Amino acid sequence: MQRFAWGVPVYRQRFSLVASRPATERFYRLIRLAMAYAEHLREPFEGSLECDETTFGGARKGKRGWGAAGKVIVFGIIKRNGLVKAAPIQAHDGASIMQVIQAQSREGSLYYTDEW
Repeated sequence: MQRFAWGVPVYRQRFSLVASRPATERFYRLIRLAMAYAEHLREPFEGSLECDETTFGGARKGKRGWGAAGKVIVFGIIKRNGLVKAAPIQAHDGASIMQVIQAQSREGSLYYTDEW
């Protein structure tokens, strides 16, 4: 009988699964949900923080850059010791970015950013 092994990539596990595919997908969904819940409970960052935004969604035809269709804008805050908080934002504007910064960091922190 084969067992589930932590650290084994998903694409390798698909060949030797003990459970059905829907059960395996549900398991990974529950793991992701637990990780998101733990992230939600984490205290806001303080100290030296780096802030930046980017888009995710792969190569697309048509408009490039911030206005490309089908892309998600993600804003991230990185603490200098390696911890990261990332969240999708609705628009690439100062108000959306400041809302995430105020929610995810404490007052008095030192922020390193680009022009925004």
